[in-house]
Amino acid sequence: MPRFKHVVETEFKSTSHPAMIGHRIKSDKWAMTRKPGHTNKTSSKGVLKAAVSSRRLTASFEYIGY
Repeated sequence: MPRFKHVVETEFKSTSHPAMIGHRIKSDKWAMTRKPGHTNKTSSKGVLKAAVSSRRLTASFEYIGY
């Protein structure tokens, strides 16, 4: 009978949606790795410039609910 080693990869997620931030703060399955705030990175490349979240509050979380 083969034995399998359970490999757990670390999962990080960032969100700017206020309800999702609130849900993950309350959940015991998520650990906040960066408090809600503005990023200071900006993009000068055409299409990507609109995708930068420098004007939105974002927070980052690590999934620990394994």
